[in-house]
Amino acid sequence: MRPAVIRPYIGYGSTERLFLRGRVIEDPRLGTLSPGASRWQNLLTMIKRYQSDEIPAARVRARHGVHERVLDTNDEGYFELSLPAAPVPVGQADTGWREVDLELIEPVKAGETPARALGKVLVPSVDAQFGVISDIDDTIVKTGATNMLRHVRTVLLNSAATRSPFIGVSAFYRALACGTAGRVVNPVFYVSSSPWNLFDLFSDYLCLQDIPDGPIILRDFMLEPGGWFKVGHDEHKTGVIEGLLLRYPELEWILIGDSGQRDAVIYRGIVERHPGRILAVYMRDVSRGTPHCEAWRAAQDIARLGPQVIFDPHTLTAARNAVEYGWICASALPAVEGKVAEEAGSEAGVGAAARAG
Repeated sequence: MRPAVIRPYIGYGSTERLFLRGRVIEDPRLGTLSPGASRWQNLLTMIKRYQSDEIPAARVRARHGVHERVLDTNDEGYFELSLPAAPVPVGQADTGWREVDLELIEPVKAGETPARALGKVLVPSVDAQFGVISDIDDTIVKTGATNMLRHVRTVLLNSAATRSPFIGVSAFYRALACGTAGRVVNPVFYVSSSPWNLFDLFSDYLCLQDIPDGPIILRDFMLEPGGWFKVGHDEHKTGVIEGLLLRYPELEWILIGDSGQRDAVIYRGIVERHPGRILAVYMRDVSRGTPHCEAWRAAQDIARLGPQVIFDPHTLTAARNAVEYGWICASALPAVEGKVAEEAGSEAGVGAAARAG
């Protein structure tokens, strides 16, 4: 048995209470992130992610300020923590992030140092103007989810360092996180139907691409006759978004997704059930010129319900709409436009080099 490790995910909460999820598994020994890794190496790393050896009935001690809890992992090695939030120390700037110390109590072999980890929890600022909920695949990172063969190849053979971003995403999301406050105040949540096994891949990707950090909410993966996932795609995303709207009733929201799957349909249901809570729905059209009828119809329905709707393949279109309605500063738009121009030129150069090769 390999040494146990604690893998905390990114939690979220309020000034009253913190929520954090994590997992105890045998160390998969994924190695360090390398943009020069071969596709074969990336494939082996991905296999290790999916073949994670969970440690059920492990005991984890969690501490935050003066508050402490001991948690037991379930049959798949997961634990869920709910802990009172400690006040920010006097004189210390509130960054919006809280830390939770995690220590493995059992199992620990004789002479072995107990596994430790530091979990982080996002507490939205009292100055937040709105929240952002974004899909991941084919919204901020190209995966080709509309083409199963391309999607599988992209996911299995690429690392966080070699996955391709959509042009202008990082600058646009940073502008949304700052809003009109001139500093990061608006929370950004990432919701995907991908399994928790890919959490480190997505987390590394956000960091490498300079996309705002935030909770990444995925779903349980299992290899059993009944199916690969405990919860279906629509049910998972709907449940997560409904939960966030309920947890932060004071916030209005911007929803971002793509036309490749059912984001527009899911978002339409959210808008119908929560009138007045959704400012805008930005949909990346990944249909290559042929709009997905279901997604397009859902987007039109959303527009009739009141929110701003952008259904377009380009990030800049959404950014300009956000400026028009006062959700991001007009002064932030040149940075988005500049990044779009820079990344478009770089992408064109890569494509030309590939064709020449």
